[in-house]
Amino acid sequence: MSVYNKVMYAVKHYDLNRDDLLRLIALAYMIGREQATVSVTDRFIKLAYDQMLRAFSCRYYKMALRVVGYEVYDIRRGDYWQKVSRLCRKLKTKVI
Repeated sequence: MSVYNKVMYAVKHYDLNRDDLLRLIALAYMIGREQATVSVTDRFIKLAYDQMLRAFSCRYYKMALRVVGYEVYDIRRGDYWQKVSRLCRKLKTKVI
């Protein structure tokens, strides 16, 4: 079984109440996914906000805002709120 297949198996079949390697692998995968989501989302929101600020500073700002858009959309999803990361701070493990 490849590493990728083992990680995907762990994500699908882990039990939060058991202290084993599958739980540790699955939680590490989910924490990494949350951190990546936060990083990408924050960069996108900053980029969209900076574009809007540049559009306001243009001479023809109304036309620039029509091109850029008037709204900065909130693209945050469930992984952004880091529920698994907060949960893992409370969990204890004897594995490793």
